[in-house]
Amino acid sequence: MAGKGKCGVPNPMNIRSNKELLMGHSITHTKNYQKSVGVTKARCEHGRTSALMIKRGMKHKSPFKSKIKRK
Repeated sequence: MAGKGKCGVPNPMNIRSNKELLMGHSITHTKNYQKSVGVTKARCEHGRTSALMIKRGMKHKSPFKSKIKRK
């Protein structure tokens, strides 16, 4: 499908600068983002942004936690 990355997120984050990377990474931790794309896709996008942070020499210490309650 056009416009979808490996994670299948409808609008994958287009990250160019380190500032955009930090913002995008923090968004993956929010309840609204996890609700809108789903926890599985948010986890995948978190992994992608975390890997990019490490590749760029940044530290990553925040593991992904689901904010959505399971029924």
